[in-house]
Amino acid sequence: MNSVKHRAEAFDPTRTNARGKTTGDGGEKTQRCIPKEKMGGGASATGRGYRTRRDAGRSVLLYLLPVLGTLCLGGYVLQASVDVVYSDYIRLINSYLPDPLAPEHFFVPDILTRIPITYLIRFLNIHLFGFSIHFDRALSLLGLLLLMLSVSAYLRRERAGILTVLAVMLLGFSLDKWELLLNGSGCAHFLSYGLFFYHYLVLERAFTGTEKPGDERRLVLLPWLALLVAGPYLVQYAVTLLLAYGYLAVLHNRQLKARRLSGYALSALLPLILYLMSNASATYDYVGTKDIGLLTVLQQHLGFSLRFLLDGFASTLVSGSVLEDFLAAGHIQYREIYLLGALVILLYLLALGLYFRTGQYRRTIFPMLLLVSGAGSHVLVFLSR
Repeated sequence: MNSVKHRAEAFDPTRTNARGKTTGDGGEKTQRCIPKEKMGGGASATGRGYRTRRDAGRSVLLYLLPVLGTLCLGGYVLQASVDVVYSDYIRLINSYLPDPLAPEHFFVPDILTRIPITYLIRFLNIHLFGFSIHFDRALSLLGLLLLMLSVSAYLRRERAGILTVLAVMLLGFSLDKWELLLNGSGCAHFLSYGLFFYHYLVLERAFTGTEKPGDERRLVLLPWLALLVAGPYLVQYAVTLLLAYGYLAVLHNRQLKARRLSGYALSALLPLILYLMSNASATYDYVGTKDIGLLTVLQQHLGFSLRFLLDGFASTLVSGSVLEDFLAAGHIQYREIYLLGALVILLYLLALGLYFRTGQYRRTIFPMLLLVSGAGSHVLVFLSR
């Protein structure tokens, strides 16, 4: 715990700059400079190379592990599936075959809700492979690889221990996502979160003053790219960014002045508004559903709402379909699922408390972005239902 506190004090972007000047937030002046090893996880403050050969080898290993994990999951996908559609994903496939670029499919008011990038993906799939579900599954693996590369880059910056790295890789490539990987429809999900995590990593570099050339443009342009890639996932992504920029404004981070934060916030807000306008034009056809307002659901079906959220958080650890199989076999009852969901929520809260209690909020923002994004995903699923 003492080492954690020392690291937080050694690099406090809210208090002093590298020359020892006060940043204007009321902190006391100090002449202590920021150690280079705290700037970017072992790289110099300018990003020029690694301090030791050991660091270089460690960095290579951290980038190889996500590749190895992706290859292992790829082997699982090939062994556990065949190149045919065997889920309700077939309804989506039939909706755009044989010509996904037909104007009647593309030029519609709710185009942004349909994830525009998938039109190009479907076109390539049909014309290159005669339509293959394995192609969609490969894109899912690509998205997961991009996601875990961003996580790995952050672990390298933090000089995380080998046990921490292995634990994170085990969670990232676990089979709780097997259904999304196998049915093919998950490619948009994984590609979206690969983009989101990369954005969070770029924002981490901006927060710590270790930006790379072009990072400022990336922070502006990535939300617009997400508008083409993310579909409904854009909502929690944009809300996460807006909350983060508001938090940074309150924190008075010396690297991100109010003018920059305003520009970044606007670049997140405008795509969100465009998506919501497009969503307002969408017509959803769900069998056996009723159109009930959110407030009505919360007032009249509060117990259902709580159970639904607990189910969602429980599925973070154990796939929903596996839980259903356990229920059908009588191995567990609903109360065990609700307890599991409550445990996950408790872990979220403990992680958030640890983030602030140890002073990590002064030196890194990436963990908080993941916490807010993860919790926001569950809320988004509830609202979409």
